[in-house]
Amino acid sequence: MASENPIIAMCAFGPATDPAADANESPMASPVHDLVVQLYEELRDPVCRYLAALGAPTPAVDDLCQDAFLRLFQALRNGQRVANPRAWIFTVAHNSGLNARAAQARMRELDENADWPGVAMADPELAGRPGGLEPDFLLPFAGEARPAPIFD
Repeated sequence: MASENPIIAMCAFGPATDPAADANESPMASPVHDLVVQLYEELRDPVCRYLAALGAPTPAVDDLCQDAFLRLFQALRNGQRVANPRAWIFTVAHNSGLNARAAQARMRELDENADWPGVAMADPELAGRPGGLEPDFLLPFAGEARPAPIFD
């Protein structure tokens, strides 16, 4: 008789104890915590690679991955039954990745369509300067007189 994976068994039947009964217990001392940590160690890299391939913003990939595991932990602690934790993690990560990608596209569209008054765009002579903007970018409106220098 083949032994069943303890993670699958735990997720399919929920926590062995009543979640309300151990509300005062540290979440770090629960079997759910240990199981989610084990899943995290096994699936972190595949989930991160999946999110990157999905087109999630690169800086957000780790956060999205961790959020998926945190949601699994919360769901199990609240007694939710999860029949297939691997599929559950990838589904949550997939949906979060699509949402993040859409948000990034909306931000990019806003940036491209924005008319930013008071911003002097890059001067070819300033190409090597960090930011590539003229000092006028700090003024709230173009055309305002520059403040007098404090030191000459």
